[in-house]
Amino acid sequence: MSALIRHVVASPDFPLSVMGVVHAKHVIEQFECIDASVLGVYNYSISVTGSRLNEIGAECDVLIEVSSPLNSRLLVSTTMTFTSTDAKKARAARKRRPELTAAEQAAKTNLGPTASAPKQFVEEIKRDHSKKYAACSGDMNPIHLPIYCKAMGLPKPIMHGVFSLARGVAAITDAYSLATVPKLRIAAAWKLPMPVPATAHFTFGELVDVTKTEHANGLDTTKFKRHIEFLATREGKGGTLPHLRGVVSF
Repeated sequence: MSALIRHVVASPDFPLSVMGVVHAKHVIEQFECIDASVLGVYNYSISVTGSRLNEIGAECDVLIEVSSPLNSRLLVSTTMTFTSTDAKKARAARKRRPELTAAEQAAKTNLGPTASAPKQFVEEIKRDHSKKYAACSGDMNPIHLPIYCKAMGLPKPIMHGVFSLARGVAAITDAYSLATVPKLRIAAAWKLPMPVPATAHFTFGELVDVTKTEHANGLDTTKFKRHIEFLATREGKGGTLPHLRGVVSF
C-alpha cells in the first residue's frame, strides 16, 4: 500500500509539490472485515480525487479503495488528505486568527463530553522508533530519519503520524472488542508533529454528541451509533500540545 501512495505522490501529475507535503487528515470506512492473511489477493485502486486552496496553501485528497477479487464488492475506502504550506499564506493566517480564550485553549487538549470516565495510557516513543517504523512501513521520508531530517530543517526526526493513529485505534479496538465488527469508520486529523524521542499521552472515551466534533462532516449517524473520540498529546514549550485527534465510529 505504501508503495502505491509513494508512486502517486512522487508523480509529476500530483497537484502538490512533494517538498513540504504533510499528511494532515485520514478517513477510513470499512464495509466488511478483511482477512489480513490474504491481503495480496484483494484488488487495490488509488487516485487523486480533488485539490483545493486552503488558508495556509493547498491540499488534495488521495482515495484508496480495496475491493473483493470475486465480485468487486467494495470492502474498505480510505481518504488521505495531504497539505502543502505556503509560508506567506501561513504567516498571514496566523495573524488573522483571534486569540483563544482559556476554555478554547483547554479544549484543544481534552476530549469532548463523554458518557463515562475516559481511559488513558502512555506510549514511550524512543529515539530509534521512527527509523524502525520507516523500515517497516516503507515510508522513508527524510523528516522521519535521524541525520537526514536535519537537511529538512528539523533538529529531530518526527514520528510517523500513522503510527500514532494505529496505536490509538488499536487501544480502542481492544477496549470495545471491535476486531470482528464489520462496519467501522475512523476519522483523524494531525495537529502538531511528535518529535522523537517523546512521551505520547493517549486518552479516549465515548462521546455524548459526535455532531459537535470536527469529524462529524461526512459521518452517517444513522449507520454508526457509537463514537469513541481519541486524543494524543505531548509536553512541549508552553505546556501540553495536541498531536492527533480522531473518532472511531461503529
